[in-house]
Amino acid sequence: MNHKMALRHLSNADQKMGKLIDKFGPPNFNLMNNYYESLVRSIVYQQLSGKAASIIYERFLDLFVFDIYPKPKDVLAVSIETLRSSGLSYQKVNYIRDLSEKWQDG
Repeated sequence: MNHKMALRHLSNADQKMGKLIDKFGPPNFNLMNNYYESLVRSIVYQQLSGKAASIIYERFLDLFVFDIYPKPKDVLAVSIETLRSSGLSYQKVNYIRDLSEKWQDG
């Protein structure tokens, strides 16, 4: 099923959702090919407002001087305190570091 078919099905299955789709247009399906990046971003954005999460995520990315997304080894090379300085909670830092270790180990 492609996106158009899914939207049509959703609109037909739920009248209220159909009206919202008609009024605001379809959602932007921003698909990421980099699964590591997508997971890290999801951890940062979890349980935060969009604006706050966006600011923290940008600060996180600014910790790295790369033109490309930091690799797991790059994230692990940064201290916990430095990661926390971007605004990440201690728990989110632990989640991101754990993900990075597991990703690096395959």
